[in-house]
Amino acid sequence: MSAPAAGVHPQSPIENPFEPSASGLLLAMRFAFVVLIVGAVISGRPLLEWLSVPAMLWVLVVVWGRHVLFAENLGGLPNLSAAESGPALPSPVPAVSMIVPARNEEVDIQSAACALAAIDYPELEILVIDDHSADATLQILQGLARDLPRLRVLSAPDVPMGWTGKINASWFGFEQANPQARWLLFTDARVKFHPLAVSRAIAHAEAERLGFLSCIIRFDGQGLAEEWIAIMQNRGLLTSTRAFGGGAPVVPFGLGAFSLIRREVYLQCGGHALAPDHPLEDFILAKSAHGSGASTSAAIASELVSLRRYHGFADMRRRVVRTFRVSASDHWMDLVNRISLELPLGVLPLPVAAGALARMVATRSIQPALAILCAVSFLAWLAGTCTPRSSTRICSFRPWVAWLHPFGAALWTWFLSLAIGEQLRGRKIAWRDRVIQPPSRTVL
Repeated sequence: MSAPAAGVHPQSPIENPFEPSASGLLLAMRFAFVVLIVGAVISGRPLLEWLSVPAMLWVLVVVWGRHVLFAENLGGLPNLSAAESGPALPSPVPAVSMIVPARNEEVDIQSAACALAAIDYPELEILVIDDHSADATLQILQGLARDLPRLRVLSAPDVPMGWTGKINASWFGFEQANPQARWLLFTDARVKFHPLAVSRAIAHAEAERLGFLSCIIRFDGQGLAEEWIAIMQNRGLLTSTRAFGGGAPVVPFGLGAFSLIRREVYLQCGGHALAPDHPLEDFILAKSAHGSGASTSAAIASELVSLRRYHGFADMRRRVVRTFRVSASDHWMDLVNRISLELPLGVLPLPVAAGALARMVATRSIQPALAILCAVSFLAWLAGTCTPRSSTRICSFRPWVAWLHPFGAALWTWFLSLAIGEQLRGRKIAWRDRVIQPPSRTVL
């Protein structure tokens, strides 16, 4: 396996894109707000009730501000769809190499691979790289390749010291790809593509003269817990694509399920080999492409690309907890920071509104401070429903699930607490029977 070109390095340090920024004082204030509000509802003391009102007003403002950013990005990002609209493909059509690492994907690999083979793009090669699967993934792929000649199935070499398996497979796929291809498209083995997905993405990237494009895809949830988590995850992804007012985000957006990059940009920035041991390879690739001077952007492709991330509650719990620990660089302080946000913003408003109303009904009196707290808490919960109710474009879930979003926030918070517990116990982070080293704070 060859290394990236000598002298290639990012223009600025590649940091963990989810670097925590909250101070201990800020965390203490958030938890103090939670204790104050809950104490006001339980105790019925007028002073606590009045003090809790501005705390809940802060919750309302932040919840609404978070939704405004989500709505701005949902409406402002380009939308790639199967409809006959948008720019046309250039002539001649640029060649594309699609690189698909796969490890232990026997559950979904057949349907996903068949969808890849059905992509309607004339200059496309599809390289599926088996990453030392311990199940029937390779056998299924080899059987499919006999009937689907567009699929080129390869086995990744042994993982070198200091590399992760997925990055090793991705880099190997790049080395085996057509050197004349103008674009590289990296995706995951379970992602399902519409036949026009590649055509629409290439037409958009060429028209905008982009060097890197990553797309928001549709997350499909089956079962209540999966639906809640799909909403939570795509909310976070979409809000990270742009800053308030449509400005560039602090960290260029990247998603491993759909990362399209010009081959020349990939070579110039060092590609996946630049940080071969970093588990957040999608954000790292986006930032290194941006650091090399390429134009990077995001788009919504939820009509064209979809993924069911989890299969059952146990699988979801393991994967979400692992993702939390990796994105937090396995620092408990960052995990606590996330709890200190989700607990008051997502979980608290509805129970507080219900509790305040129940207390007034029980006492058969309208207490001014408690009534105001009840009204503001209800508004905060109602504002919190706006984001999931707007998420039908990018998630697959039953409409009524959005009204129960506090339960999703509670599940999210519980997974965060599990991640903290694993970290404090010194449990290793693992993915597909491999130990993962959490990313360091800065990768040079």
